[in-house]
Amino acid sequence: VASPFAVTPLTLVDQSRFADRVNRAVVGRNSLAEGDCENLPAMVEAGWKHWQHALAGISTHVELSPVTPFAGESSLLLSATASDSTLAETLIETPPVWVVTAPVQFGGDTAVRIRGRIRIAKPITGSVDGLEIIDSLGGPALATRIGHAPEWQEFTLYRFATRLDQITITFALTGIGEAWIDNVVVEPMS
Repeated sequence: VASPFAVTPLTLVDQSRFADRVNRAVVGRNSLAEGDCENLPAMVEAGWKHWQHALAGISTHVELSPVTPFAGESSLLLSATASDSTLAETLIETPPVWVVTAPVQFGGDTAVRIRGRIRIAKPITGSVDGLEIIDSLGGPALATRIGHAPEWQEFTLYRFATRLDQITITFALTGIGEAWIDNVVVEPMS
């Protein structure tokens, strides 16, 4: 799902052309404000948003954590905790907590690379999706899902802004556990 052309055999020729284009591309500067996850008031001011869905027996928390960041002094931590151990084993239908990045605007016909780092020390329970990384261009169908990443793991998504688009990335914790996020960037490619 990193590339929108790699999801069906019908677009494999397009995927080959796209891979060639990516190899020759000049990547521009990061356009996402505060993706380094170092200053919470600056993140909120830039447009980052935190959402939670109240579920009985589940408490959620979002913070900048100084515990083993990928780079800098902190990383963004999303956590959901069950008050009852049996609840942690049930399938949770709606993500209890998620964060949406500040919007980044691009003109039409712009290729975009979205990258970042994720760490999930213990497997997410109560969900088959773990941490979902959903960009507003690809939507849930092209979301990346990570259930366990004991070491910092890079994710990369390639998307196309076909018209004047505002791009956001949603990090949705779909079950019980903790996920750390750091060094999120959105870069135009020409």
